[in-house]
Amino acid sequence: MDIHEMRELVMGERFHLTDHAQNELKREGFRLEDVASTILSGTVIDEDSKSEVGTEWLVEGMNWMKETIRTKVTVDNAGDLIVITVYPRRQRRRTG
Repeated sequence: MDIHEMRELVMGERFHLTDHAQNELKREGFRLEDVASTILSGTVIDEDSKSEVGTEWLVEGMNWMKETIRTKVTVDNAGDLIVITVYPRRQRRRTG
């Protein structure tokens, strides 16, 4: 699956959040729209085909407030996008 197919699923409202992703959404103060915006504006930055749930993709994009967010997704048996987790990309601190 590529980012264009993921975007089609999001635009068709064929995406769901795991309980973990819902908890992270609340904890980080994000909304469902932030997840959608991240996928619609983002790029796949990592792919893991060795996951227990099948292939997982890490998408990095921006929400409407221009915050960089990372979203890990997979696809279920019905072909819907499943959001596993969502979190902000944190800037690394420079030391020295």
